[in-house]
Amino acid sequence: MADEQRGKIHLLWSAAYLRCHQRRGVKCSGYNGYGELGDNTTTERLTPVDAFGLSSGVTIITAGWEHTCAVTSAESPVLGI
Repeated sequence: MADEQRGKIHLLWSAAYLRCHQRRGVKCSGYNGYGELGDNTTTERLTPVDAFGLSSGVTIITAGWEHTCAVTSAESPVLGI
């Protein structure tokens, strides 16, 4: 059984006011004033929400002060997830 099926978190990213993790897609929580969480809102989230369009294939994520960026296995950047 793959680790992902067991529910293990594979990768974790954190910036000043937000956190993202990858387990069955990318989920983020925290401050969202600029849409950094990728849920198509600017609503602060205390519990992790799905980053829109990133259900699989994410290889790299980076988080900064007012942004989050992801690269998928197709090597196409997704800006401001």
